[in-house]
Amino acid sequence: MEKKISAIVVVSLLVFVQNIFAGSYVSVLKGTIKGVNVTFKDNLSVAEIYIKTGYGECNGNYFEIPNDITYGLTSISGENFYYIYIDDSDAVYPILNSDVGIVHSTDEPKWDDAKQGWYRFYEDDGITEVDSTDKDDRCIGVVWIDDSNNLRWFNNVNEQITWAERSYLASNMSGNSYVWQQPNAAEGPTVLPKNAIKAFCYIHAACGALSRATVALTSKEAADQNNYFYASNGIAARGYPKTLTMGWVYLGESRKLRIQADNSNTEVHATLQGFEISR
Repeated sequence: MEKKISAIVVVSLLVFVQNIFAGSYVSVLKGTIKGVNVTFKDNLSVAEIYIKTGYGECNGNYFEIPNDITYGLTSISGENFYYIYIDDSDAVYPILNSDVGIVHSTDEPKWDDAKQGWYRFYEDDGITEVDSTDKDDRCIGVVWIDDSNNLRWFNNVNEQITWAERSYLASNMSGNSYVWQQPNAAEGPTVLPKNAIKAFCYIHAACGALSRATVALTSKEAADQNNYFYASNGIAARGYPKTLTMGWVYLGESRKLRIQADNSNTEVHATLQGFEISR
């Protein structure tokens, strides 16, 4: 009897292993995504990207990209973030070998706690959702198209995306006795994608020759909780008569940023160099 049970176990294990290698048995945790990075291809004027190899889960379906996919963005208009999605209604699971099953849209993603991922959501009035089938499209990346309909160059390492071209947050901005202020050139949501969780920022401050320059940058949420110069989750620097620093700033849900400098003689400049997204 024991030998018979052992034989059954062995056969079951063999079938299990065969199914794994045949690709007919897959089991991943909800929300899983490994690889599947969106990367720059080779030409700014041609809106083409690579979707790199990897695997993941989308709306309860396992998908795998065994070879890099070249994907072209069509029908685009400038000055927009375009989000790249797994198109749940068109994808032929589990193996995605072409751009069938991939779609791009200015529709912003929204975190779906039940699905454990960022899924397509059109936020016009904060309430209106996209078509019910599109709501099952999972976001895998994002790109920026400029006002000339060109793709902004970017580098993507583990969803930490850095740009060759910076976006100004503050320019010739005056300090105000360590009071947190809104950047005077751009607010976070206008230059950061919806699913950004960190911002890679550069900040520079200068004042009179015999004065000390003090400057800090953090999220609005952190600034609201802490009026002290070295607020958590941000970057800060001091120097005579100039200072600068750069680094990652952890974002709150609003994606808004706040700047603090010591006095009105301190001139502040700040730029966004990149961001990290969640998927």
